[in-house]
Amino acid sequence: MSDESAKPLQPDATSAPSAPSDAAAAYDLEPAPPPSHTPPPKSEAVKRAIELEKQLEREEMERRTSVHDDDEDDDEAPQPLTQPLLDPRLKNSNFYFGLAGALTVIAAWIGAANVVNPEHSQLAVIISTIYNTLLHSATGLVAAWGWARIEARPLGAWRDVFARMSVAVASAWLFFNMQLGLDIKLEEPLLGIGAYLCVLIMLMRWTPKRAIRVACLHFALILVVFLAMVLHVWASRGA
Repeated sequence: MSDESAKPLQPDATSAPSAPSDAAAAYDLEPAPPPSHTPPPKSEAVKRAIELEKQLEREEMERRTSVHDDDEDDDEAPQPLTQPLLDPRLKNSNFYFGLAGALTVIAAWIGAANVVNPEHSQLAVIISTIYNTLLHSATGLVAAWGWARIEARPLGAWRDVFARMSVAVASAWLFFNMQLGLDIKLEEPLLGIGAYLCVLIMLMRWTPKRAIRVACLHFALILVVFLAMVLHVWASRGA
């Protein structure tokens, strides 16, 4: 055997390297997982501030809901807080001003016709009826505005509210000036208050409970005006 055949076979240094295996290639091409960015923990002060802000928002929403939901037993659906106290679709204020004027004239005529005491002047009754109707129509507008503020909603067109409130007050004064001659002596005021509430419910499209609440606020304003007048007369006499 020759020397060349006895030498072990050596790989050729110039030959191309062998291809990597499929497993090694798959391992090299697999993407690295994205680095996790853990947000830094919030401080206790920041957590308390966020919780306090959420609690205040919940309390404000509960307060508005409790005032806004006039009553769960009412038939009408709750109105959003952006809905004015008087529906903006209710217009035609000129007609209601005319109706209020006609009712005031009738109330003044009834009051003057019922004057039997010669010490009382019919002209004074007429002037008093017109004066009180105008004055308490204005106080009714203020009462409606005040209740709108309590419900945290806009009032609506003040002219339309004032026209309908004038009809309600004139209707009440129509009964106040009557002399029905019953024994209880309270029939005229009770009928006047009932007419006032009915007009508010029908013309304002309010629920009965909202109309009663506005009426209570209106009565409080009337009482304040009456006491102011009494004090003015007393002070004038004292002077």
